[in-house]
Amino acid sequence: MRTYILLIVLLIVSLSAYGQFNEIKTTKIGVEELPDSIKIKGRVIEILTWNDTIGINYFISSAIRPIRKRFEDHEDEETKHIFAEQYIVKDDNIELLWNFDLKRTGWIGLELLFIPHSTYISDLDNNGITETTFVYKTASRSDISPADIELIMHENENKYSLKGRTFIRYSKHLMDVDFSDYELNLEKIEDNKIHPSTKNYGRYLNDDEFIKTPNQFLLYAIDIWKKHIEEKF
Repeated sequence: MRTYILLIVLLIVSLSAYGQFNEIKTTKIGVEELPDSIKIKGRVIEILTWNDTIGINYFISSAIRPIRKRFEDHEDEETKHIFAEQYIVKDDNIELLWNFDLKRTGWIGLELLFIPHSTYISDLDNNGITETTFVYKTASRSDISPADIELIMHENENKYSLKGRTFIRYSKHLMDVDFSDYELNLEKIEDNKIHPSTKNYGRYLNDDEFIKTPNQFLLYAIDIWKKHIEEKF
C-alpha cells in the first residue's frame, strides 16, 4: 500500500514539474507596444511579453512574404524566410537573448512556417528564469509525405532541440496510433519491428541536447512534441 501511495505522489510531482502549473502567464501585444529600439523583420506573426527574475521579456516571431522567381525552362522558384527572437529589458537596457533565422528555397510545394499555437513559456525548474519553446516545420513536397519538424527550447542563451518528422495518418495501420503509447525516439526503434516507410513518422532523431538539463525539460518537450507532430490534409 505504501509503495502504491509513493508511486502516486511521484506521478503528481512529475506532472506538476512540466505541466500547466509551471507555464507562465503571457500577454499578446502589438508592434506599437514594443520598445522603439526593437525592430521587426518582415511581417509579425506573434509578440508575447512576460516577466521573470531577469526582467521584462519579449518574444517575437515573424516572416518575410514569400519571394517567387520565375524561369522559362523549369518551375518557378520560391523563397521563404522566418525569424524568432527574444529580448529582455533590465534596468532600462534592452538585450537580445537569442535569435532564430531560417531561409528555405524550393520549387515544389515549399513550406516553412511556425506551427500555430506552438509557443510556450514555462519555468520548469522553478529557478525564476523562464524557458521559451516553439515549433516550426518545413517541407518541399507534392505528395502526402511528412515534413521536417523541429522543437526549440531556450533558457537564456542555452538552446535545446528535438528534430524529426511529422505524423500523417494516410493509411489504415496509422489510423489508430495513440501517441501516449507510441515510441517517439527514433534511436529506440528496431528496424525489424516496424515498416521502413513509416519508421520516422512522428519521431525525433535524438535528445542529446537535453542530457545535461533537468529531467522535466525533456518530459515537457516531448509533451509539446506530441501536441504538434500530426499533420492533417
